[in-house]
Amino acid sequence: VSTQSTGEFFASTARVNQLTQLIEKSYPSITFLSVDIHGNIKKSHLPDAHDVPLTTAVTWGVFPGREILQPTVVDEGAFAVWKDEAFGLWARWTHQIEQGTKSRDFLQNFVDDCLLVSLVENNYVSGNIYAPFEELCKQD
Repeated sequence: VSTQSTGEFFASTARVNQLTQLIEKSYPSITFLSVDIHGNIKKSHLPDAHDVPLTTAVTWGVFPGREILQPTVVDEGAFAVWKDEAFGLWARWTHQIEQGTKSRDFLQNFVDDCLLVSLVENNYVSGNIYAPFEELCKQD
């Protein structure tokens, strides 16, 4: 069974914009999807993709005498559905905190500004999914 490096996280819109610009400029083997609470999706610009939905196999199995098994993919459609659940969890958590408190305001502002992001390092031999993060940290 083989797997690629993947990551999924929430981050501010500004930080995600920095990260995706860096990935598009310097890390062509990394693909990304990001989505906000309203369902606005941004994805990697792949050569010759022509607005085809982004789908990437992230795990697969090769066994003697059998076809290659591809049990896990990162898919744009599924990601949009997962977005509802992910942001819904933030909303449930936010609503557990008393209105008008700094904690609730902080969480609500974060949810309003953050993006859910999925990264896939497609070079599973020598790729480094952490490299763009390391480069961003050096810039700060």
